[in-house]
Amino acid sequence: MSAPVKPPQSQSSQEQQQQTDSPVPTDPPFWYNPCGMPFDGSGGGGSGGMTMETDSAMRRDEADIIDGVLVTASSALMHAEQFAGSFVNETFKIDIKQLHERFKDSILTWVQQTKYMPKELDVSLDESYLVGLTFKGVLHAVYVGLQNLAVGLEQVVWDQNREGLPFLQDFKETTFKLKAILCEVSMAIYDINETPEQYVTRDIMPEESRTSDNQRSLRDWLILREYITGLQYVIETFEYLKSKR
Repeated sequence: MSAPVKPPQSQSSQEQQQQTDSPVPTDPPFWYNPCGMPFDGSGGGGSGGMTMETDSAMRRDEADIIDGVLVTASSALMHAEQFAGSFVNETFKIDIKQLHERFKDSILTWVQQTKYMPKELDVSLDESYLVGLTFKGVLHAVYVGLQNLAVGLEQVVWDQNREGLPFLQDFKETTFKLKAILCEVSMAIYDINETPEQYVTRDIMPEESRTSDNQRSLRDWLILREYITGLQYVIETFEYLKSKR
């Protein structure tokens, strides 16, 4: 007796399998339109064509903006720090302090951390740096800097999912937390009657960094490290701005 013929996959199933096998994310970037606002179809500007409320009565003041950013960033940092130790211990068999010291000088140039959120992990910002900050300048800088980190975290989640790795849910949660912060920051830029920069595109991350298996675990740590450092930067700068109001 001949073996039963397996029914052909539907087109949608085949496409879904191809997407899963792709080494590069195929879903829409999660940092585009982080607040889920309706689109007006124009596709222009940093809003990507979002329809925004322009009534000045609806705009938040600086104090409310700072509080909103601090709440979301603090929640994200707490989550990241909770699983970072387990990730490092299981992946590298050493603790975070040892790993950080070993690769302290290793950086991901495409993240451009020193340009947008210049800070070292667990090292406080100098007072001389903080006094030169402006509310508007910080909003625009972290809006771009956090999107750069989003590009990297998206790839980590994609690889964790494709390869069935154990920290998928933890890294996926970082993208949800980061999306919430980006929503706060993007809305804050509108609240002060400014226009956000164009969305950061995936191509800032080199193809080799996406597809090479060589030192992928180190790549993931560096992305996580810069994410945690970026959150520390956001919290420290916004707390400083709050103290000077």
